[in-house]
Amino acid sequence: MGVLDYGRDLGHLSVSDHPAALTHLIVTGQIGVGDRVLMVNNGAGMSLTVAVIRIETCRSGQTSPAIAPSAGAQEPDMDTTATAQSFLAGVLRKDLNVPAEQLADDANLIADLALDSLAFAVIGSSVDRRLSVQVSAEDAGSCITFGDLVATLASALDARHRRADRD
Repeated sequence: MGVLDYGRDLGHLSVSDHPAALTHLIVTGQIGVGDRVLMVNNGAGMSLTVAVIRIETCRSGQTSPAIAPSAGAQEPDMDTTATAQSFLAGVLRKDLNVPAEQLADDANLIADLALDSLAFAVIGSSVDRRLSVQVSAEDAGSCITFGDLVATLASALDARHRRADRD
């Protein structure tokens, strides 16, 4: 059993601490399929989060924590998925200087794209300001890959469209 001193080893990323730590542990081979991981984190306002997860196989044999869709979430349609992918690729290329060839669906946001807490803030600000869409910290924090980020934004866009249709 090992302990990752996240603050010392990786730096604090706020809501992304847990996914970033898991990614680091998986990429470095410190955890693998079948392992259980206890995650403890403190936050602003004297809050404390504790989670125990089990690592499973997914996506063509890669090891990654299973990311469950939010309760009541529907699969995004192709239009919103294309919009989300195009928008995020633009933000990553233009605002964060990520080369286009690195933007594969399975590209790890931290290990492959080298995104840090400031990059996540830029992405969140761009989504809010330019698309007028709110993505919860919980949903954003569960994203491990570029594809996860695209799916999360597409779901938020779909939810906005469904609300607009009801109104």
